[in-house]
Amino acid sequence: MKQTLDLQQVKKEVLEELKEYNDRMWDAINFSLIYAQMKEEPELKKLDTDRNVKEYRKERYEKAMKLAKGDKIKAYNLLASEDFY
Repeated sequence: MKQTLDLQQVKKEVLEELKEYNDRMWDAINFSLIYAQMKEEPELKKLDTDRNVKEYRKERYEKAMKLAKGDKIKAYNLLASEDFY
């Protein structure tokens, strides 16, 4: 017996997959843009060694984790936001 193709269901599934893909792409692009801005932060320009930069980033991560109460996704979103300093 032949099965019929439910085009509306296929359309819905494809659109959901495209939305998830677009969301992941935007997260990657957004992170890159925020990272580029971070490199221009006055605090980072004052730091003269890679070790100091790593320490600064570690402090930011720890602050984000504390505010996110240990939730890594929330911490990442905080770090990626333009308002987190």
